[in-house]
Formats: sequence, structure tokens, C-alpha cells
Amino acid sequence: MNHFLANQWNRDRAQKRGGPGEFVSREQVAAPANYWTPERLGERRWAETVLASVLDHLRAEFDGASVKRF
Repeated sequence: MNHFLANQWNRDRAQKRGGPGEFVSREQVAAPANYWTPERLGERRWAETVLASVLDHLRAEFDGASVKRF
């Protein structure tokens, strides 16, 4: 019983990953109007495309499917 209570006490007081902060979504953060220039929008779309491609590649590799090399 002592071990159970000690473990429960530790679990109740354990600091969770990320610490005492709170999560904020991208939609909640308002960027200044002049932040999203056409150049930045292009770079963002390019980065999202590259990221999606890499995630597809990793998913296919994880599933054991044949993967077309870059």
C-alpha cells in the first residue's frame, strides 16, 4: 500500500512535458498585416509542399511500400 500511495503521489505532482505553459494554435496568433508579403507566402507554400512530400515519403517507408527516391 505504501508503494502504491508513493507512486500515486509522484504521478499527481509530476510535471508534464512542455512545462506549465499553454498551447496556442496558429489561428489564435494574429500576425501583423504587413508580415505576409508575397515572398513569405511563396516560401511558406514551398515549405508546406516539401514537408508534405517528406511526410508522404516517411509514411510510405514506414508502411513498407516501395518509395520513389528524391
